[in-house]
Amino acid sequence: MPPRQKTQFSPLPKTSPKKESDKTFDFYEALAHVAAGKSITKLEWKDESIFLKLVDGRLCIYKEDKLFHPLIVTDGDMIGLDWVVIEHK
Repeated sequence: MPPRQKTQFSPLPKTSPKKESDKTFDFYEALAHVAAGKSITKLEWKDESIFLKLVDGRLCIYKEDKLFHPLIVTDGDMIGLDWVVIEHK
C-alpha cells in the first residue's frame, strides 16, 4: 500500500477571528454556548447581524430581513471551525 500523501488544500475556509480576543469554536462547542443563551455567528458570513440563537427551544438564524428562521443545518455548518460567540441585545 502506498504511503498517504498530505492534503495540500483544506475544504475548510481560511478565516481568522474578527478581533484577537475572539475565540473560534467548532459547531458542537458553539451549540453549547447557544444552549447557555448566547448568540453565535460564523466568521465566513462576515456580518454579525446574521447569527444563530435559540428561539422557543429551536435553533434559529436571524437574517437580513430582521426575522428569525428555523436553521437547516448543513454539512458546512457542522465541519466549520469558525464559529464565534457574539453579544446581541
